[in-house]
Amino acid sequence: MKKAGFILLRIVGGCIWILGAALLIKFFVGYILQHVLGFEGITEKTIKAVFTTITLLGAYYYFVRKTEKRNVDELDLSFFSKAFITGGLIGFGSISLIIGLLWGLGAYSIQDFYSISVLGTSLVFFMLLSVIEELLFRGILYRILETELGIWWALGITSILFMAAHIFNANTSLPGLLSAALGSLIFGLMYSTTGRLWLPISFHLFWNFSQNFYGVAISGNDKLTPFIKSNLVGPAWLTGGDFGPEASLITIVVCLIWVLLLVRYYVKRSRLLPPLPN
Repeated sequence: MKKAGFILLRIVGGCIWILGAALLIKFFVGYILQHVLGFEGITEKTIKAVFTTITLLGAYYYFVRKTEKRNVDELDLSFFSKAFITGGLIGFGSISLIIGLLWGLGAYSIQDFYSISVLGTSLVFFMLLSVIEELLFRGILYRILETELGIWWALGITSILFMAAHIFNANTSLPGLLSAALGSLIFGLMYSTTGRLWLPISFHLFWNFSQNFYGVAISGNDKLTPFIKSNLVGPAWLTGGDFGPEASLITIVVCLIWVLLLVRYYVKRSRLLPPLPN
């Protein structure tokens, strides 16, 4: 019981630190950009998102360094470029495969194109979103649970909580929640196989960005301006309905394949290599 309380305290403390930093940055930086420097609209949002992303990574580094008294290996920059490219290719490629299959089945069609400038805005937005979610769910919650309880408990608990975090999304559906849980398994396994946060952050970023690129709803959210104006037609089990392709049976199968591949790789790696540093 005492150990469980200590684990919970570390997790809650870390989450409060990250969320508190995010709120403070949003308020103060937003005020300075708007009322002191005179930035407005997309420019103000872009600068704020970039600054917030960098600052949150620094806040996480400081928190772990001070509370755990160790090197923050999960943010080792020597792994950044390779992981960013790999995660981007896997994330964008997976969604492209899903959209390609929907197109081949006659469920997806392109109607028009918006300005290419929207890509920069959406990339910055999803960069911030992926960093916040991965610092909270993988950097704080998953990492601590994996260290204290082992990988399988960590995967199970974080997947349930990540799924629960999507319950109140617009147009939520059971397949959509299952897809979120599988996504959490993928992110967690990516962290465990690399010991770094960069791969799940990059995969998460480009998984979301590519959906906006193709003009489909992202976990029920269709408020962002996409690059492609598209149309999805067909049964909800195929297209995902109003939740978007993440709730499609195709996506669930693709995610299951990734989970199985990553589990296989993790098991094989753990047999060949010494344990990853905590």
